[in-house]
Amino acid sequence: MLIVAFYTAWNGLRLWRDNLLLENAGQYGAHPLYVAISGAVWLIAGCCLSGVFGWESLGWAAALGGTVGYTTWYWYDRAGCAKPHANWPFVMIGNIIFLC
Repeated sequence: MLIVAFYTAWNGLRLWRDNLLLENAGQYGAHPLYVAISGAVWLIAGCCLSGVFGWESLGWAAALGGTVGYTTWYWYDRAGCAKPHANWPFVMIGNIIFLC
């Protein structure tokens, strides 16, 4: 639950911070609208997973879908939108350990 709350808050900050990115659009490497939309989608998904909307009965199915969806989005975002990072092997190993 704490991990979901952390990522929900992080994406809420991404959505809020989007107005700052409009001034520095080239810094992230992706369009600020993409950053805002992805932040909003994962903020809503995190609220659903954490039970904010009262949908606790979805439990395990929502957690599995959220984990797979977030991991897929993260690697798409990292490979396709963000500037390249040299630490991708470390992040991939950490991601695999986290998923296991």
